[in-house]
This record gives sequence, structure tokens and C-alpha cells, in this order.
Amino acid sequence: VTNDGHGVFTTVTKRLRENSLEIARISSHLGICYGKKGDIGKQKTLLQTAISIFEEQYGPDDEQVVKLKTNLASTHLALGEYNESLAQLERVIPSLRSYHGESHPVLAMAYNSLGLCYRRVRRIAQAKVVLSQGIAIYRNLYEPKHIHLAPLLVNLAAVCGDLDETDQQIELLEEANSIFTSH
Repeated sequence: VTNDGHGVFTTVTKRLRENSLEIARISSHLGICYGKKGDIGKQKTLLQTAISIFEEQYGPDDEQVVKLKTNLASTHLALGEYNESLAQLERVIPSLRSYHGESHPVLAMAYNSLGLCYRRVRRIAQAKVVLSQGIAIYRNLYEPKHIHLAPLLVNLAAVCGDLDETDQQIELLEEANSIFTSH
């Protein structure tokens, strides 16, 4: 290959890589849009495409890849694919901790999703632990009646119901109700 041929190859390779990254960006945004419209299957396909391209370019632990994997875990959860969601979340949560620390809303949301998965696969004690961790993060970050806290309280109340902890269940539901009615 001559210098001119190598230069053309380098230019073409660079453009293909740039186009591939644009396809990944578009796929990730489209996936989120389709999810908002209720087409979760299409969301899953588009997120998987974006993840594949970004992983090839940046590696599996890149912050953007981890964020997309977290979104894909939520997509699996919405599709009732609890074991897939669970496996994905268990892989990405250490990276979320690494990127954001132990008290970030993104980690609280991941704990909520993980708690829902644990509940669905009947790992109730683990569900209670991670939902409590998510609630603790929100309690440390937000005022007591912050709207983001309420869904986690409801989810933890359901777990308490599974464990026949009715008094705690009532307490959590009353707190969630108070938050919802104040907004």
C-alpha cells in the first residue's frame, strides 16, 4: 500500500467509525423515544445496537455504555425479562458506584430496579436490602417529601407485604401517600 492508499484507508476508516458512533447515538436516542411511546421491544433492539457499537469503540466499562446498559436493564424489566434485567443490573451497579459514588440518584434508581427484579424472582430479602439502600440515598439527597422517594416507598411496602411485615408496610404506604397527595 502506498502512502496515498494508506491515507485513503485511514480516512475511510475514520469516517466509518464516526458514522458508526452517530448510528449508536441515534439508536440510543431512538430507543428511549420508542420506550416512551410504549414500544419496548423496539427500544430493546435499538439500545442493544447502540451498546454493541459503543462497547466496541470505548469498552464495556465506559460511562456512556454503563448508562445505556442501565437503560437496557429497565427495558428488560418492562418486558418481564426479570433474570436478564437482574443480571444486567448486577453487572452495572459496581460501575455506577465507581462513576457516581455511593449516594447518587442514578444509583438509587438502579437499586429500585434491582429491588423490583429481586422481588419478581422471589429473592425478597435481597429486594428489601437494595430498596432500603435506594431510599436511604434519596433521604440523604432530597427533602422528606420529595416525589422521587414515593415510588421506592411503595415498592418497599410491597416487599414488606411479602414478608408479612404489615406494620412497616402500612407506615411506608402512609408516607408514600402523604408525598403523592402533597404534590
